[in-house]
Amino acid sequence: MPVTAATLTELQTLVARLEKSGLADQRPEAAALLERCRGLLAAAPAPSAQPPRPRPRPARRQRVARRVKLGRMLLVLLDLGAAGIAAGAVTALLIVGPALPRLTVLALPVAWLLLRWASLPGLLGEAWFRLVYALRFGWLWLAEAFSASAFARFQVLLDARDVMRGWRAWRRDLSGPPRMADAEAYLAASYGSRAAELFRLAAEARPADGPLESQRPCWSRLIRLFEGLAAQEEFWAPATPPTPHGITAPPPVVVTAEPPEPPERIARKQELKELILARRADIQRAQDWKMKTPAELEQRDRHLAKLRQEHDELEAELRSLGGVPPPLISRKRR
Repeated sequence: MPVTAATLTELQTLVARLEKSGLADQRPEAAALLERCRGLLAAAPAPSAQPPRPRPRPARRQRVARRVKLGRMLLVLLDLGAAGIAAGAVTALLIVGPALPRLTVLALPVAWLLLRWASLPGLLGEAWFRLVYALRFGWLWLAEAFSASAFARFQVLLDARDVMRGWRAWRRDLSGPPRMADAEAYLAASYGSRAAELFRLAAEARPADGPLESQRPCWSRLIRLFEGLAAQEEFWAPATPPTPHGITAPPPVVVTAEPPEPPERIARKQELKELILARRADIQRAQDWKMKTPAELEQRDRHLAKLRQEHDELEAELRSLGGVPPPLISRKRR
């Protein structure tokens, strides 16, 4: 199997997650897996380019009937007439001024031209969908604090918007107009091959839409598809990375259950945290003392040094027990 960019990306993601989780410092098997993945990345060849998909041969045209040709010619003449009427009405408005008859004369040819050449029904449908979408978004934003169901639906809405935001950034690098197949490639690179497969199945669910390559990725259609995908747990599940050619897949991580921590150790760690916080408070109070003479300054410095030594010893003991010291907000040293 050739090495693809998606394969290397998923392997790099696995390495980044292992490094971020810190399991490699605690589990020998996780450390071995991390080193194995790093070796795979170092030994992986350059990703091979995907071969272009063969374009289907266009269907052969058939001879157009005479009445159909005459009808098309009539529509062209109507378009030319509407354009001439609109130009004359605009000229009259500029010279004479606005008036209801002239506005009416201008509106009719403009509406005809929009209906014929600007896909007015599609534009109106897209505008109506965006209005309904904005109202639904606002309602869920208000209701999610009072309803668990509204919260879940609003979260799906936000997840779908994140997927849409990534698609908009992806399509900027496309050389031509975007297609639904480009959206599928974006999902494959960003969310895995299974996510792209779910997208294709959802996009081709309606027979009237035809194959994915012939569909246009309008915003209303994409956001509906992204919402359907975001609602599926399978969409967010990490896909199993394919094994590149010549590289052995890393063994699965075997996580063994650790024995429960003794209660006295838990109690000692909690006690150490409280003592650390108490020493920090003592240090802060000592730093706020108002000193007037050099002797008082020297006495305070000795007291601060003792408190800091005790603080550091307590932190060292807590770390030796596997605990984490409380976060340090502010710690001034003289």
